[in-house]
Amino acid sequence: MEVIRRNISLVIAALLAFMFQLVVTPAMTIALIRPNALLAFCVVLAIVRPANSSMVVAFILGLLGGVLSSHPVGIMAAVMVAVSFILTRAFSVLEGNSQIMAFVCIAIAVLVAEIAYGFLLIQFGMGVSFLSLLLYRMAPCALYDCILAFLMYPLVHHFVGPQITATHIPVAQQLR
Repeated sequence: MEVIRRNISLVIAALLAFMFQLVVTPAMTIALIRPNALLAFCVVLAIVRPANSSMVVAFILGLLGGVLSSHPVGIMAAVMVAVSFILTRAFSVLEGNSQIMAFVCIAIAVLVAEIAYGFLLIQFGMGVSFLSLLLYRMAPCALYDCILAFLMYPLVHHFVGPQITATHIPVAQQLR
């Protein structure tokens, strides 16, 4: 019963993140910089729930985020899935059980995701230099997304929580 409740809460949380991106973040725009609540949610979810479900949610929310933006559809989905995959593996190897380690991983993952997204936008024909994109889009968006992810972390950890299975053994303990 607990597994079903956690899965339902995951779907509800993903829908709330999408609605937040759709309704609230346009009002949070500062100098054409808008936070990406979908990226922040997926990064936090990859730390809180390091299972395949976090990558599926990242792919679906990335596609939905691509539809909402004016950029090619699928770029954000690829970046979010790759960052979620790398983050789940890195966080489990680091035996990340402290909140400081979680916040450091969130900050690094968001920055890497924004840089990868900007680099892919340049490759797909956005006529801007990398330095200009770094200074005026990637760095401010990464900072905005980090703040949003830091605010989401306690909520996602409490309501979605780690995935509970009958044979739940953390990866770090399996390697010993």
